[in-house]
Amino acid sequence: MLDEIGPLPAEAEEIYQGFLSRPLATESMLKKMVEQYLKIVLPFLTDLDSHASRTARQIGSGLLSLLKDCPEDQFRHVQAATLYFASYEDAQPDIESDDGFDDDAEVFNAVCVLLGRDDLKVP
Repeated sequence: MLDEIGPLPAEAEEIYQGFLSRPLATESMLKKMVEQYLKIVLPFLTDLDSHASRTARQIGSGLLSLLKDCPEDQFRHVQAATLYFASYEDAQPDIESDDGFDDDAEVFNAVCVLLGRDDLKVP
């Protein structure tokens, strides 16, 4: 049985659980998803040193690391965090404010804690 993830913001919990129940994709597919999403979203963040831009890049980098090193029995959680990050329909629209990736960071950080990878957490 999968370990339970720590508490998530209420608005993110239902979305995350939906992603958690999806069929598993391959590591390669999920890596491409992260890379493509960053290519799409970063140009919309005109100030590349903004909070949103830094957060998006940190989450993307962290997800790529988790995808590479994730224990097989926890892969579903990394996939759910990846889908959450790459989704336009998460709890907070990513590019509409400088805080748009904060909910993505909370989901990512909860998965990092679950996997014992506090070193990858986004501040």
